[in-house]
Parts: sequence; structure tokens; C-alpha cells
Amino acid sequence: GSNLLELLTPKQLDIELDDSWVRAVCGARQWGKTTWSACAHARNAIPGATSLAVAPTVTKARDLLKPGVEWLNKECGAGIVYRAGDWQYVMPNGGIVQLLGMSTMREAEKIRGYTPPFITL
Repeated sequence: GSNLLELLTPKQLDIELDDSWVRAVCGARQWGKTTWSACAHARNAIPGATSLAVAPTVTKARDLLKPGVEWLNKECGAGIVYRAGDWQYVMPNGGIVQLLGMSTMREAEKIRGYTPPFITL
């Protein structure tokens, strides 16, 4: 929700509040990409809908999102739960973030025709 905005730095806040359909974030190490990504998924979660966090492998997708989610749970009691067997994060409102690897065409085919409400790559 909106209280998550208070946790973001000014540059992260600029990205989060940008109303563009596509946003590209190119930042060096320690820029805040992981924290922003976790906040963005939490803020944009829609009850009953599945968003996507995509990386070259499913374990990399988990590894990229995990520190941000843990930080949110610690800092503001976000209540985000990880379902290891399903490779998912479940938001308190029932929204789901499905972790996916997408390094092959076969993996890309898994989401053909699916239009998620929010995606991070």
C-alpha cells in the first residue's frame, strides 16, 4: 500500500510513481533495484491475480526478489509469504508473484497468452 512508499529513496520513488506502462531501471550495485522491485510487487498486487518476476532461471528470480521481500517483512511487517514448492510469493491481499526462469523458448512458452497485471524482468 501507500505506506510502502515511505520506505523508498527519492530515486526509487520516482520510478514507482512513474505512470508509464513500461519502466526500465538500469542501476549499478547497491542502487536499490531489489528493494524497489519488492515494493513494486507488493504495491501492485491484485487479489487473486498472478504477477510475474522473471530472470534467466527460477532460482535467480527467487534470489533477486528474496532480499527485498525479507526487508519489507522486517521493516514494516508486510506479511509476504514464500511458497517454496510453487516458486511463489503470496501477498497479504492474496495477490501472487510467480517466479519464473526464462532462458529457453520452452520456458517462454509457459506464459504464452497470459497477461499478468505486473511483471519485473
